[in-house]
Amino acid sequence: MNIRFPIYFFILICNFYANSQQYLGIVGSNYAGTNSIYANPANAVGSVHKIYINLASADLFLGNNAVKWDAPYSFVKMLSGGVNKSKKVIWRSRYLVPVENDREKNLNGLVDVRGPSVLYSIDTKQTLAITSRGRGGLSFTNVSPEIAKLIQYGPRNPTIIRSAQDLNMSLNMNAFAEIGLTYGKDISMNLEESIKVGVTIKRIIGLTNFHMIAKEADYQLVDNVQNPLDPTTYFDDVLYLQKVNAKYGNSDEDTGLEDFSFRPGYWAGKASPGRGFGLDLGVSYEYRPEIHKYSYKVKGVQHYDETKTKYAYKVGVSLIDIGRVRFDNPTYVSNFQTVSDNRYVFDNQMKLFPNSRLIRSVNNTLGVSETSDANSFTSNLPTTFQTYIDYKVKDNVYVYGTWVQNLNGENSLGMRMPSLISIVPRYESKWIEVAIPVSLLNDYQLLTIGLSTRLGPVFIGSDNLQGLLNIGKPRGMDIYAGVNIPIYYKLPKSATNCYYDEPNSRFSKIFKKKNKKTKKNRGEI
Repeated sequence: MNIRFPIYFFILICNFYANSQQYLGIVGSNYAGTNSIYANPANAVGSVHKIYINLASADLFLGNNAVKWDAPYSFVKMLSGGVNKSKKVIWRSRYLVPVENDREKNLNGLVDVRGPSVLYSIDTKQTLAITSRGRGGLSFTNVSPEIAKLIQYGPRNPTIIRSAQDLNMSLNMNAFAEIGLTYGKDISMNLEESIKVGVTIKRIIGLTNFHMIAKEADYQLVDNVQNPLDPTTYFDDVLYLQKVNAKYGNSDEDTGLEDFSFRPGYWAGKASPGRGFGLDLGVSYEYRPEIHKYSYKVKGVQHYDETKTKYAYKVGVSLIDIGRVRFDNPTYVSNFQTVSDNRYVFDNQMKLFPNSRLIRSVNNTLGVSETSDANSFTSNLPTTFQTYIDYKVKDNVYVYGTWVQNLNGENSLGMRMPSLISIVPRYESKWIEVAIPVSLLNDYQLLTIGLSTRLGPVFIGSDNLQGLLNIGKPRGMDIYAGVNIPIYYKLPKSATNCYYDEPNSRFSKIFKKKNKKTKKNRGEI
């Protein structure tokens, strides 16, 4: 078989492995409920919901800077197998158009499945939330252009550079499950300026991992090399590694997922392939110069309408996914590190997935003994710094802007969240919402326009319509959807029962009515 790992192959496997983007058309909404606290846990406080129940939501994102998609069908049709009536994907290599430049290449595939979650407003100052979530990610980053061409075309293509030095690449595939507990509190000292803080503590279960990080690699393409499996035959265009510094390993992708359990002992013990803890920290500020417009009194006590948003603008900052996952169950885990030189990479010796078979092939190629298996490694969570501003243009009309910056290094082992900037104008009301995110995704290299809508308890959207609709040779796609049960705050039902400034005696009302009747009987109106 051919040694190359075509980039489209990694796009295909994103259907099975994939991290969250940001649900950009939804995350800034005042009706997002639990979906907003993944970006900043302080967003839990001051919700228009007394209770918010997320039933299910999911997001799929793909993005790269190496190739453009030029197929007669979209990403969605390819992933779903709905290209034609026979449900078969017809593939042509010309469907991928290379992006020719000297920049390092990347490919990111991200999936975020958010399970049953509940947000409960204890009062107007405190909120609790319990969330469940499954995430996965493919990050193929920091790839030297020479290696990217080898991966895409294989060593026999005439455009491939015959020799190159000091190259690097980083491949990470991950999947994990989590349960989170969020607490948010309003610590304001005055009504016009609201300061909110929030924290989320997460228990993480690592399900699968495959990583391969190579640096300082030198290679040549050489001819007339003897076949080690058949000394009577010779190969041309054989990849010859003069030197490579590599670390690689995996947690078995099949048994790790098959053995997953919701049992408390599984989450608390060491039966899973990997485990760890995560932490989200956030703070937000709201400027509410017209807070008095939302006030009313009940039995002489001042209250504020919790069914309305009251800010002229709000800003927030957060650190998301602080933490690591330790993979150390030898039933599932292997890990190797080597500095190798003068090694030939033969097509007929390389076996691809499953991960365990690929690891054995790499060991054979690099001359690494399986007895050097460390049986453990630590994978970083996709740590990010996030900030946002939400400006109220007028009633029901807002403009939301956010910046998400990845904090993991280029050669970091673990899931990675691509950096982005987005501006999202939106119209929102209790039961209808429309947003149009305009974004620079995939580490600020992919300009996209999206669209999302919410109708009552259901939302659906995309942060990359070009990719979803196959417009203009896209370099990725994105789609998300969800369903929830929103239970809103309610105002008092009757103004005569509850809305008055001073308590009055019932007897005084009776006397007033009698006086009016007496005057009317006398002919005095």
